[in-house]
Amino acid sequence: MIGAIAVASAILSKKPYKDAVLDIGRRYPHAGYGGSFIRWLLSDDPQPYAVISHNHPEGIKGAQATALAVFLARTGHDKEDIREQISRRFGYDLQRSVEGIRPGYGFRISCPHFSGG
Repeated sequence: MIGAIAVASAILSKKPYKDAVLDIGRRYPHAGYGGSFIRWLLSDDPQPYAVISHNHPEGIKGAQATALAVFLARTGHDKEDIREQISRRFGYDLQRSVEGIRPGYGFRISCPHFSGG
C-alpha cells in the first residue's frame, strides 16, 4: 500500500517515481517490505536493482489489477462490474470474504504463495 501511495504521489506531483518511493517509503520503514527492497530503500545511494517494484510476474499482475480497478471506479463502474472484470481478466477469486481469508493469511514475501489469486 505504501508503494501505491508513493506512485500516486509521484503522478500527482510530477515528481520522479524513485524520489517519491524513497521519500514515502522511508517515512514508513516497517510497512512490511521484502529484504531486497528495504536494503535499497535504506541505502545511502539507492540504485535501481530491477523494476522499481513488483518485478515478479504475480506482482505485476496484482499491480495491473489494482490499476484497472482504480480506473474502472474513477470512470463510473459499480463494484459488481469491477469485481467481474478483475476476476475474468486476472483470475482472482473476489467472492471470498475477509473472514474467509483471515485464518490462513500471513505475510509471505512471494506473491504465488497466496491461495486463490
